[in-house]
Amino acid sequence: MEGGSREERDSWLRRLDRSGVPLLAARIGIALPFILFGLAKTTYPLDFLKVVKEYHLFPLEPPHFINLVAVSLPWLEVILGIALLAGIFVRAAGITIALMLPVFTVAIFLRAIGLDDYTSGKIAFHEIEFDCGCGAGTVVVYEKMIENSLFFLAALIAVFSRSRRFCLEAEGAPASAPPAGA
Repeated sequence: MEGGSREERDSWLRRLDRSGVPLLAARIGIALPFILFGLAKTTYPLDFLKVVKEYHLFPLEPPHFINLVAVSLPWLEVILGIALLAGIFVRAAGITIALMLPVFTVAIFLRAIGLDDYTSGKIAFHEIEFDCGCGAGTVVVYEKMIENSLFFLAALIAVFSRSRRFCLEAEGAPASAPPAGA
């Protein structure tokens, strides 16, 4: 015998998701730092370019590519943050951020373990600090890696939440859903 109504059969996790609160918290938690730090990097693009060069991820010659990265990445962060805050293209913004954060985190880790003070044993990993390029200035590397992991989890909430409550996106119509009758 099937027992109870739909509400009774739903798990507590599904009910929590349907409330829209986890998605709203994740959206705000990611959006505000991405907007604020992205705008900070657009204000001082040469400083951000210098930090990007320190990662040695992109060729320096010709300079067009690394310059494009240094100019466009902060604006991408701002646009993604605005989309999340407004509740539009939530899934697409979440996917993009979820793809960006592991790259950022691995790059920070590799830069940290490549420092002379770390490789020579003068400093422990948990003591490493530098400007990672996030826009917050000098950060403790392991704390930044934890922060990025939390942002990644929040991005996954944006990707997998079925709720669109508190979003400008239509409720019940996932961003990737085909039109009705198609």
